[in-house]
Amino acid sequence: MFGPKTRLSKARNSFAVCVSVVLMLFAFSATAQSSPDSKARQLDAQTQYEMGSRYRLGLGVNANPKLALEWFTKAANQGSAKGQYAVAWMIAFSDDKDARDYVAALPWLLKASELESKPNETGYSDTKKRAEKKLRWMCKKGVVEFPNFHPMSEDPKCLLARGNRLFYGRDKLGELVGGRNYHVERDYVRARTFLEKALKAGEKGAAINLAKVYQKGLGTEENPEKFEYYLKLSGETNDGETNIFLAERAQKSGDIKEYLRRLEIAATDSHPRAARKLGQIYLKGDIAQKDSEMALMYLLLGGERNYAKSEHKGHITPKAEMVAVFQPDSAAATLDAAKVRADDFAKTHKFRSYRKKDIEQSYARAVRDLNWVKDTNGVVPFKNTFFGSLLNMLFMPLLILSPLILIRRFVGSRN
Repeated sequence: MFGPKTRLSKARNSFAVCVSVVLMLFAFSATAQSSPDSKARQLDAQTQYEMGSRYRLGLGVNANPKLALEWFTKAANQGSAKGQYAVAWMIAFSDDKDARDYVAALPWLLKASELESKPNETGYSDTKKRAEKKLRWMCKKGVVEFPNFHPMSEDPKCLLARGNRLFYGRDKLGELVGGRNYHVERDYVRARTFLEKALKAGEKGAAINLAKVYQKGLGTEENPEKFEYYLKLSGETNDGETNIFLAERAQKSGDIKEYLRRLEIAATDSHPRAARKLGQIYLKGDIAQKDSEMALMYLLLGGERNYAKSEHKGHITPKAEMVAVFQPDSAAATLDAAKVRADDFAKTHKFRSYRKKDIEQSYARAVRDLNWVKDTNGVVPFKNTFFGSLLNMLFMPLLILSPLILIRRFVGSRN
């Protein structure tokens, strides 16, 4: 027989065992029902990459770019090429253009493109190709400086693009000076360094901006001798921007023949502004023989690119010029012939800027202008003029208030 103390001690031991079992069951249950996040932390890079994809796309969870980037970074740090590319993409190529950071994305793209980054990983070859494609894009746009060990750091085209990007860039007020804004601050000193390297490597397109540097003393002292030297070098290239500059210089000096020649060279290098200038010249016929078909060909090539948001500039020919230059009956045939020539011209020179889609859009706008000429005989309807709009503003309130006044009077007379 057990005494009271023995029975009490046995009961306490039994209670302790029961509590321990309950706690163990609770811990096991909590582990079995743990969140996907906690599982992913304990698993491999592939799982972490998949978690990042879920948060980025909102698959089974609320979309959360911040958490997606966090998981992609975890996978990238474990050597996942897909994780490295995803981190770079979210940093530099996401929809939020203001938050893009090409410099921060560069190391991740370099890692994703290296053979050491898990070549046996599923989908690695495709990831490597995508990373290399983005690196080539960065090279072409000049938005980053490649490290010395990378082949693109000495690529002449990369050097030229980087020099031009730094030359135009943004000013201290953040305003865009030339080309698209890629968050690159203007720096004439560093631009000169890259342009000199590019010129030494054989890119003669670098000479024109070097000439501008010494002509205006941008980041250095003015140097007329160096300006003339680089200007002479730039004249030996077919670069569009170079020939635009030389064309404007020839125009100021009164050399019309050289002015037209330089514009034509620039136009063949797919420079839309040169094509628009030539179109206007052949349209007006003041410094060159008037040629309606040639004018429309150049305007179709250069009239639409980068001007779609502006209604006036978006039209390849203002309506007033359509009326002054063409007879509506013959203009349609001239326009169609010009489009055929524009397509052939673009194919012959393999233009970068004169894409088929741009020519089609320019042609559609020209047809719309032409139809306007036919429908109105070149006369703007009164309602579309300033005075017509003013009268509409004055009479519209009266048209709205008149019925209300009549109803109020009718109700008042009944009462």
